[in-house]
Amino acid sequence: MCSTSSRPPASPPPVVDNGDLRYWLALLRAPPGRQWRQLLARPEAPRSLFHEPRALLEGLGLKAPLVAYLCTPDWAGVDRDLAWLSAEPDRSIMTLADERYPALLREIASPPPVLFV
Repeated sequence: MCSTSSRPPASPPPVVDNGDLRYWLALLRAPPGRQWRQLLARPEAPRSLFHEPRALLEGLGLKAPLVAYLCTPDWAGVDRDLAWLSAEPDRSIMTLADERYPALLREIASPPPVLFV
């Protein structure tokens, strides 16, 4: 949850310790739009986006639905995605930051940020 202070809130406990994957999956569930793609250029994104104070997110010019979502992301949905991943050994989730992400797909105008394989 976003705070109104400059101190970032605590992270929700992960069901599975998948580091930044949890934040990529949460970002995948954000309201539609292209703003989040620009935010990925920020240092330590996407993790940092979920720990910024509401005022900073609003100051970036983000639309209200995206700010609201970043303050209260769908962690239950992320847990379902991680449960899907761990249910079968041949399943994989790749993000744009993953070296396994297909190079040609990365070059298109709007590459999907997350691939479920």
